[in-house]
Amino acid sequence: SASRPYALQICSPPKKQMLLCFLLRRVLCASRGTMESSILYIGENNLTSMLSEKPACLLLVISERDENEKFRGLSDFVSAGETLGTRCYFAIMNGERNYKFTKKNDIKEDYVYFLLRYGKITTSFNGKKSTDFLVDFAMARTGIPFKTFDDYVAAQNFIEANENAVVLYTTSLKGEIFNNFRNIAQDMRDNVSFGICPDEEISY
Repeated sequence: SASRPYALQICSPPKKQMLLCFLLRRVLCASRGTMESSILYIGENNLTSMLSEKPACLLLVISERDENEKFRGLSDFVSAGETLGTRCYFAIMNGERNYKFTKKNDIKEDYVYFLLRYGKITTSFNGKKSTDFLVDFAMARTGIPFKTFDDYVAAQNFIEANENAVVLYTTSLKGEIFNNFRNIAQDMRDNVSFGICPDEEISY
């Protein structure tokens, strides 16, 4: 008979077995298709070493005690991570077991999300979120750091819809001004929304 590449033995209270089986199955399935999984399980002691070279990582610090709710919350989070792959890594931390981290970051909610770039926290938000929300959030903060608009009206709607927004009106996607704008957008994209509009009546 063919040899098995791995074997698992799970020893835990019955209520936790379903959650453990779910997470292990996701990790093992992911490992069959790629050498590097985009879903990480970390603690406060290895956070820096595991994330210092990751351009973008969404960290969920979960302190939910209800096992059914925890299962659903983690399921949505892992599904979002699998959708994006290594475009944005998704990491899970147990809030109850990592007291120093939760105290340092004043975590009081059952679900707290941190966006990290190369191991450094750039922004955070609270509350259990759906898979679609998490995918949209991560997509907006990876890849091209600005949106493009066809005309002035679309650009103005974008500005009005965001608390902090900057739009560059230009017909050229090259040159010193564009390069500076792109670099600034990349550095500040987690806290400011950026856009480009080629409206000829306004563009320089």
